[in-house]
Amino acid sequence: PSKGQLHCLEAGTEVMTAVGFKPIEEVTKFDLVAQYEPYTKQITFVNPTSTVVTHVDKKVSIGYKNRFRVGYSDKHRILLEHTVNYNNPRGEKHIEYRDSYPEGVHFSGSNRIPTAGFAPHGRGLTVDERIFIALNADGSWQYKANGLNYHSIRVKKARKQKRIKELLSKSTLRFSEISEKARPEYLGFSVWAKPYCKDFWKIFDLKTFTQEMANDFIDELCKWDGWEGKRKSGNGKKYYGRCWYTTSERQADFVQAVAALAGITTTVSVTKRMRRDWSISMENRVPTEECLPQIN
Repeated sequence: PSKGQLHCLEAGTEVMTAVGFKPIEEVTKFDLVAQYEPYTKQITFVNPTSTVVTHVDKKVSIGYKNRFRVGYSDKHRILLEHTVNYNNPRGEKHIEYRDSYPEGVHFSGSNRIPTAGFAPHGRGLTVDERIFIALNADGSWQYKANGLNYHSIRVKKARKQKRIKELLSKSTLRFSEISEKARPEYLGFSVWAKPYCKDFWKIFDLKTFTQEMANDFIDELCKWDGWEGKRKSGNGKKYYGRCWYTTSERQADFVQAVAALAGITTTVSVTKRMRRDWSISMENRVPTEECLPQIN
């Protein structure tokens, strides 16, 4: 299109890339940006052909309740999923896609913006990759020798103890059990593995994720720094949910991107909680509130 026909998203709008979400004004031609194919719902990563910064005379903001609000230049095209009931005997519903403009967008029971898709099919996570997620949550790095890192992991909850024993027994990693007289309720293991770090985006590559890997990643993640199972909503209605917590905004962005590749729609909220007593005493700090991004 000519320059007069270009349409833009407001600065600050987050765009999904191969390393997680980035504000659109920081995206370059060298970034791999997620694109969505409506009828297959497949997400692939491509380089933008160009990036443009321009002034617009008219901006339109659209949003849904408290979940999102996005600023568009007027006449910017928006993809909507529209549910149609053809009044057939079986009551079947079909999804149609509509190419809409911000001025005409309205949300109802039949209209929604796609918020997740699917990576291509392929392998799932390996057991060793699942152990890294466990180490990320409850492990600590000790020292390095002969090209391997020595990690320790100690867990108290029975479900975590059962899970780490199950994973280590199936893995290719060398490990040994740690016993602590001072804390007999804890189960600990020392694990020798390749060098890992606490940053998911440095270990896992979004552009090589498969749909199965993304599902396995979210499934394993919620077994450690989160919860999964049946809960009650504010009105008393039961639902099955999963939730994961982190103190890192960038980790939250990465995990939300992985969920999108698994076809899982997510919401993010920020909660405040007091620092743990042991961390206060060790760091000689007064109790403070921490803000933790929480992904549902």
